[in-house]
Amino acid sequence: MRADEADPESDPAIEVLDTPSRGRLGITEREAWRRLRSLAQGRSLLTREALWKVNHTLAPLRDQLEAEGVELGWFTRAPSTLIARWSWIGLGEIMAGGVALFLGVVLPMSGAILLGGALGIGGLLTVGVGQAMSQRTKDGAWVDAMLKAYRRTGRYPRQGGGVGLRPRPSQRGRRSDHAWT
Repeated sequence: MRADEADPESDPAIEVLDTPSRGRLGITEREAWRRLRSLAQGRSLLTREALWKVNHTLAPLRDQLEAEGVELGWFTRAPSTLIARWSWIGLGEIMAGGVALFLGVVLPMSGAILLGGALGIGGLLTVGVGQAMSQRTKDGAWVDAMLKAYRRTGRYPRQGGGVGLRPRPSQRGRRSDHAWT
């Protein structure tokens, strides 16, 4: 085995499928797929080394992909804009907390120290939660749920808003990792 080949038992790898036969990819998605195929260098797997390059390779398309997500009605706004906005708000809270802490130490006021600590912790929480902000619409939440179901089971759930989706008999009772049939 060559050094850059994936060891299927221990190395992370992503299988890169052939072009979808139904032509359901949009222009930006098709370009992203083409870039991933070029990273695979003619093989069917993106190796461990190639996985490190995925973000850099797809970065120029991120804004276009987000714009298409908004256009398709999956998001109310581009996720990167919301994430940046909430991160800046959180940083502002942290800075205000630092100022209040400073004032509480310089002018001995326990209330200012308490306020500064609370603002700092609140700012950290705002930054943390802000990283997950995306404002999905109902359709976007549906697409996200179907993608998660596919990742969990390796196959697409049936249509019908969840009708016909049930845990396999061998999986009943294990709520955390259902296999859907």
